[in-house]
Amino acid sequence: MSIKTDPAFVKISENLATDEVLDDLIVEPFNIEIGDKFNIGGRFFSVNGLLDEKGQYKTKECSDLKNNLKTYEELIRTKIIPESFKIDDLYLKNERNSDALIEITIPTGIYETEKPDQILHSNQRSFFARLDSSMLNTKLKEKNIQFDSTEIKLTPCMFASDAALAFTNSQKQISITERNTIIDENIERLEVNHSFTLYEKEIISRLIGTVNLLAYNQKINFITTALPRGAYYTFLFKGAADGFISPKMVLDWFDKVDARVKFLRLIIKKGIHQYHQHIPITQYSFMDTACDMMRKYFEDCDKDSNKKIDLEELLNLVLNEIEQKDSFAKQIFISNIEKPKTFQDLCNFTYSIGNLTNMELKENEKQNFQQIIGVYDVSESMMWTEAKRLRNRGLLEFRGQFNANVPQSTTYDNLSYVSVMPTEHVIFDISPEFAEKYMGGFTRLYSVRENALTNSDTHHILTKNK
Repeated sequence: MSIKTDPAFVKISENLATDEVLDDLIVEPFNIEIGDKFNIGGRFFSVNGLLDEKGQYKTKECSDLKNNLKTYEELIRTKIIPESFKIDDLYLKNERNSDALIEITIPTGIYETEKPDQILHSNQRSFFARLDSSMLNTKLKEKNIQFDSTEIKLTPCMFASDAALAFTNSQKQISITERNTIIDENIERLEVNHSFTLYEKEIISRLIGTVNLLAYNQKINFITTALPRGAYYTFLFKGAADGFISPKMVLDWFDKVDARVKFLRLIIKKGIHQYHQHIPITQYSFMDTACDMMRKYFEDCDKDSNKKIDLEELLNLVLNEIEQKDSFAKQIFISNIEKPKTFQDLCNFTYSIGNLTNMELKENEKQNFQQIIGVYDVSESMMWTEAKRLRNRGLLEFRGQFNANVPQSTTYDNLSYVSVMPTEHVIFDISPEFAEKYMGGFTRLYSVRENALTNSDTHHILTKNK
């Protein structure tokens, strides 16, 4: 394998030569070879050769390779990516669910700058991505349709697991944004990292870089970010209803979420517009229209100490607000898609349904052929799977376009969806004991606080220099 083109990974491991916590991590380049197995973000991957001895793709060895190859062919067919972005000789396989990520080589001369960019530089290199064709409109592909417009939907992570913490009266530390968090003690204070953890920096850098690659041929017309303010608002609702968190503290959390969204939007705009100033970048999340109403609800609770927080009442108010103010949501709720029954269900629903906003039927508006490209972290593949179910078994079936008994005869609309999910470039080789003691435990989303790595280490990871 060529040193010049192989993907650049870094490995973070424990420094067994010292007991000093701030110097207890080693960051070093990691060269991968066929047969390797390693941990990226809490998921184990194996390194495999992509071609057999006859030079054919090993699709029988890993069925998900077919989805990757179909998407790659579609991105080439519609001229989204140049033909010079070649598939290379390796693929990664998720050892748990067998998802495949293919290796794509980026040629010399892409986005030349005097100073290396955080994700791209002028040297030829490769990166791994899962390319998902599960919502590809194959009939449009077979007709060789050239789309009237192409839109990217960009969904970065807003908070790493230790970026937003709640501290109890007994000083127990609780991650606010972990889905399985249970708050059963009074919360004394909230602490939100005003800067970014390594995970947050890495994913933003990686996803923005991927968007810039997809935009290189100047075929991208719009970019929509999905920064789910409303979903993150709800993470403290259960604790507040149980009396462990004050309404004033919930309002403080709202402010911190809003600040994070504003900051992320600025970073995303700067990262993309450094090369593609002409592309408009907008924001949409399914719960955005209910944010003011949720804030008003907790302001009333803060003013009136006798007002109880009723989660069922609040959920109904939120759903009604979204339905009244969001025309797409109104179409969703008159279809056969079941309304979420809890705030966690609504959060999950928000992440998935946000992919489908282009399916809104607008009166007297011409329905042009449109390509949608989702750019996500590979840990969000379940979100994309759920979006597929909502599209086919929800909206299209309700409109009489999808027949679950004869799916091959489905009359699809004018939209075609694919997704591009680049994997992290940070490999962890850390004991569970160390992770639990110093890193808040090992979750699917790794996170390292600012003071755990030097600035040069962080720069080394983001630039991926070997």
